[in-house]
Amino acid sequence: MNVYPIRSVRTREWKLIHNLRPELAFTNHSDLLRKPGAGAFWGEWVELAKTDARAKRIVDRYYRRPEFELYRVGEDKWEESNLAEDPEHAALVSRLKAELAGWMKEQGDTTRLIDEPRPLNRPETWHPDYFVQPAATADVPSWTATALSRRQGG
Repeated sequence: MNVYPIRSVRTREWKLIHNLRPELAFTNHSDLLRKPGAGAFWGEWVELAKTDARAKRIVDRYYRRPEFELYRVGEDKWEESNLAEDPEHAALVSRLKAELAGWMKEQGDTTRLIDEPRPLNRPETWHPDYFVQPAATADVPSWTATALSRRQGG
């Protein structure tokens, strides 16, 4: 189920994430194989993304990840501002990439996929519109719609 290979290195202030196969859709058990009533918010976000640009950006950011991400974790705790392409941080990115590559080599990390990949260009292998999600129970509130409405002043 969890076939998207990610490696990362972190310092007190920075986190570098290497998405080893950015041509694949990021998926895991929480968006593809939920238990009834669990994670109902995800289905709501996916539906909302069909008509709401902000929700679409959030859903797309989840599935489509750049090869490298760099976050200043002390100032960006939600990791929303990717600084990996910022020339100001090129030396830091280079140093962290080398550190991560060294650690991977030490570990004998072959980056081998453990299951069938889910390419971005084949949404039938990963997009929620192609999967029947378990029915949510009646007592699960609509958290996502309520939260988004509050943020938009509704």
